[in-house]
Amino acid sequence: RIAVEEWMSKKAAQLLASGWAGDRAVLFQKSPGPSAGPDSGITLAVAWHIRFDRGTGQDIDAEGRQAFKTLAAAFPTATASTPSSVCVERGSLGPLAIVRSGRDLVIAGGPYRRTGNRVAADAVCTQSVRWAADVIGKSRR
Repeated sequence: RIAVEEWMSKKAAQLLASGWAGDRAVLFQKSPGPSAGPDSGITLAVAWHIRFDRGTGQDIDAEGRQAFKTLAAAFPTATASTPSSVCVERGSLGPLAIVRSGRDLVIAGGPYRRTGNRVAADAVCTQSVRWAADVIGKSRR
């Protein structure tokens, strides 16, 4: 609940959290290679894979679908949106993509590149949505 309260009301966050079955988050960091110039910087991105409880009866994906709708509604300025994905460009921090498949949901932030105090996006929404979908696909194997 605390993790998503930033984007929605406390009541909506409580409802979303009630179906939470588990999650896994990972921070990716790519350092420049030895032949890179001084302005190469470090690339950072985060992926958060959330699985929701099964719904009741025949609709086992109900909670995942509702969670996606609730999160997607929190981003009315989304630049890319489909029935199973939403993405928002965040300037220098790179895209924030949310992708759903069944009862699985992935939130992918970035990538962005940090060089000293300078931060710049290192991807666009189409790339981050594809990456988030790949994370879901690999978890189902």
